[in-house]
Amino acid sequence: MTEGPVTHWRATCGVAALLVALTGCTTTGSSGHASSAPAVSTPTTDTGSPTPPSSGAWGPLTPVPCPSPKRVRVPTPVAAVVAIDGCNLLVAAGSAVWVISGGTSRQAWTIPSGYDTAAIAYAGGSLWWAGVGEAGTRLLSVNSAGGTTSEVALPDSTTEIVALHVWGDRIVVGMTGRHGHSVVAAVKGARLEPLLERAGRITGLAADPTSIAAVFATPHQSTVVWGRPNALHEHTWRGPANIVDVAVNGQDIAFGLTRLDSEQIPQGSEVLLSSIQGRHWSDLHLGRAELTAIAFVTSELWLSKSGTSGGISVYAAAADGSLRHVPAAGASELPIFLLPTPDGTWVVGSDAFVLDTH
Repeated sequence: MTEGPVTHWRATCGVAALLVALTGCTTTGSSGHASSAPAVSTPTTDTGSPTPPSSGAWGPLTPVPCPSPKRVRVPTPVAAVVAIDGCNLLVAAGSAVWVISGGTSRQAWTIPSGYDTAAIAYAGGSLWWAGVGEAGTRLLSVNSAGGTTSEVALPDSTTEIVALHVWGDRIVVGMTGRHGHSVVAAVKGARLEPLLERAGRITGLAADPTSIAAVFATPHQSTVVWGRPNALHEHTWRGPANIVDVAVNGQDIAFGLTRLDSEQIPQGSEVLLSSIQGRHWSDLHLGRAELTAIAFVTSELWLSKSGTSGGISVYAAAADGSLRHVPAAGASELPIFLLPTPDGTWVVGSDAFVLDTH
C-alpha cells in the first residue's frame, strides 16, 4: 500500500535470528545519475536517545516473541514500510532501507545511486526492492545471508512498479505500462509471470494466503479485482478518486478511497466493504476525514484517519458502520500504516510499535 499516503505492502514471514552482512552490495544493469536524497531523520528509541545508523550491516533480527515492546522513532521521509514479523520491521526512507528490530533502528542497505524507492517486500530471508530513476525502473532481490543482489528482468513496456507483496511463497508485483494498462505478475526466477491485467493505473495491491487483490483506477472509476488468478471477482466504484489502500482476508474484501470533484479537490473519504465475496457491499462514509490506511486485524476491519482535533488515529469498524477508537494505538502527525502479522499488528506513524491484537 502505495502510497498521497503510501500504499502499504504487508509481508509476514517467520524469522529466526539472522546475521546479515549487506555491506558493499553490488547491482547489475544500468544506473542513472545520482540524485540528491532527502534528509533522513535519525530514529530514536522510546527513551529519546539517538540510535545511529550502522555502517551497512543488517544485524541479527529479534526472534519472536519479542521482549517488552518499545516505541521507536521511524526515519523520514518514509517511502515504503513492510513487516517481517511481530518483532522486525523494514522502513525505506531517503537513500536507505532501515531495520527496526528489538526496540532499535539501524541502517541496513543503501539503495542504488540515482534511484528512489517505489516499494519493498520481504520473503525467504531476502529484501525485495523496486526503484525508479532517470535510467528507468528496477526490481532487485537482496540476499540477507550473503549480501548479494540479483535483478529481475522487467517487460520493456514497464513505466513504474507501484507495489510489491508476498503471496504464499511468491512475490507479486504491481506495475503500470505505456499503453494505459497495468499488470500484476509473480516473480519466477529472473523474470515475471503475468497473473492479471486491467485498464488503468494500479493503485493498490494486497494478498492473503490464497487470494490477490488489486485496484485499477482511471479518471472516471476505480475497480477492485480479487481472488485466485483463475477465479477472479471484481467491483467498480464510479467517479474520480484517489485510492488509499486495499485489504483482503478470506471472503472479506475492502478498499478505501478519497473522493475528488471535477477540479481534483478531495471531498472526503469512504471504505467499500464486502464480507461475502462481493455479493453485497456496504459503504463506510468517513465524512471529510483523511483516510490513510485500512487492514483486516484478525477478522475486524481497522482503519487510520484524521480526527477533529488533528493528527491521525486508529479505529476499528463495527458491523453497523460505527467506529471504535483504538486508544492503545495513540496518534501521529504523520500517516499511520497498519501492518498485521501473526504476532501482533504494527502501527507506524511518527514512531513504530506493535499492538497485541490476538
